[in-house]
Amino acid sequence: MSPASNPIFVLAAGGTGGHLFPAEALARELVRQGGAVHLATDRRADAFAEKVPGVAVCQVRAGRFGGGPLRVAYGVAEMALGIMQARRLLRRLAPDVVVGFGGYVSVPTTLAASQLGVARPIAAASSIPETRSARRSSPSDKPATSRPSRAARSNC
Repeated sequence: MSPASNPIFVLAAGGTGGHLFPAEALARELVRQGGAVHLATDRRADAFAEKVPGVAVCQVRAGRFGGGPLRVAYGVAEMALGIMQARRLLRRLAPDVVVGFGGYVSVPTTLAASQLGVARPIAAASSIPETRSARRSSPSDKPATSRPSRAARSNC
């Protein structure tokens, strides 16, 4: 990233407000500071673009793993397709940072970022980062929480 260029951010969030509202707050601030912001999400977050002008919404497939064997197989296939979509998206955008906000919707994009060597902090809206998110991250990733003193005690 050169000093003259605007940084490019990809936020990976979707589904419920618990994942989208923190992403929305960060997106507003990044846009305000001149960053180029893209939201990688599923089809449920269509209203996000209307709420945050200047953010490009990019749909990425994500599968759930619950239910019987057929649903699990479908979820695995959807997740694999989502990772391929996210890899293409990240190669095209060449972001400086990918921020994951948790939930199954963020998995394909954060995994693709990991495969491509893109920095990927994990934003935990709760005071203690989710164990699943911490396990998915590498030692170079750092969780970001609303209460940093709690993050230090979470062994993340």
